[in-house]
This record gives sequence, C-alpha cells and structure tokens, in this order.
Amino acid sequence: MRLPSKKLLIRYCIFVAGLFLMAIGIALSVRADMGISPISSLPYVLSLGMPISLGLLTIILHTGFLACEIIILKREFYLLSLLQIPVTIVFGMFIDVACLLCSWIVPQGYLMQWVVLIASCIILAIGICLQITPRVFVMASEGLMLAAFQKYNIPLERTKIAIDVTLVTLGIIYSFAAFSTLLGIREGTVASAVLIGLFVKQFKNPAEIWVKRVTGNAG
Repeated sequence: MRLPSKKLLIRYCIFVAGLFLMAIGIALSVRADMGISPISSLPYVLSLGMPISLGLLTIILHTGFLACEIIILKREFYLLSLLQIPVTIVFGMFIDVACLLCSWIVPQGYLMQWVVLIASCIILAIGICLQITPRVFVMASEGLMLAAFQKYNIPLERTKIAIDVTLVTLGIIYSFAAFSTLLGIREGTVASAVLIGLFVKQFKNPAEIWVKRVTGNAG
C-alpha cells in the first residue's frame, strides 16, 4: 500500500536526520583522535595526506561501492539504485559540515578521548537506525552488501566484515607509505567496530517503534 505523501515526507526527513547524525558521529570520532571507525578509516587517512576533505573522499569511496554493486549485479542492477549517488553526495557534504561544527572539541587527556569516542559511537548508531528504519533509500555500502547477498548468497555481516577489513588494511598501508607511521587507525577503530554494532542492536527496535508512531500519526 502506497504511503500518503505526508507520511513519506516524514520518512525522508527522518532518513536525512539519520545521515546528519551519522556525520556528527564521524566528526566526533575524528576529534577523539583515538582512531576512526573502519568504514571511514581509508577516507580519513587519505585526507591527512591529500588536499581533499573527508566528506569528498567519502563520496568517492561510496561511489566506488556503487560501481562494485553494478559490476556484481550486471543486468540485475536496478537503475533506481542510482539514487544512491545523491544520497552519497548529501552524506559527504554533511560530514564536512559536521567536521566544521565539531572543530572546537579538543578532549583533554586519554579519558576524555574515550568519552568523546563513545559519544561518537552512540550518535553514529542512532543515526544508522534512523537512516535504515524509514526504508526509503539504501546507502551505497549497504547496497554493496545486498548485491553480494543477492548474487552470491553471502551473508550481509560477512560482507560488512570484509569491507571493514579491506578499508582498514588499505588505510594502514597508505599511512605507512605516506607518513612512515600509523595515523588515524588505533584502538578506537577496533572499539568503534564493536560498540557501534552493540549500540545499533540496542537502538534499532526503539527507532522502529518511534518511526511507526510518528508516521502513523501523520495525515
């Protein structure tokens, strides 16, 4: 049954809000300086050595995900999935805005770095739940996981781990090649991978209930 326009608009707004919260979470993880989450590890390390923003590099990365999705699915690829491109552009722009908004945050001491990192994981997890729950768009990283499942029946979680490991590995290689030391990938990277997953599991059901309540009350 097709949603009334107002309900659909609310779902779009919730999705966009989720993207922005995800961007804030990423920006906070940058300010924590404990190592960024795996999915953003390669763009962040590249941004340290290039005159290109984290947001733009994220757009490039997700465009690469979409290209992989097209290669995997071939004729089974739906043209409607190209909507992942504007979603990716908006997400990248949000990341750059969020980095500017959070630029004043400079945690003093190791404990405060952990506080900021955990806050980033919580906000990022809430953003992920709000982005997924409305079911209006799919981000390119999710599209790639779905493509691998559709074509090769590879479990989504296994594809996600493969993507994360690949990005972290490439980030490490670039870091040592460009700076002769490890930058952007630390204990916080591992912690983020674990904590974000745990927080998403905690927030997913409440987010679904809230979205249904909000859209259900809309005329």
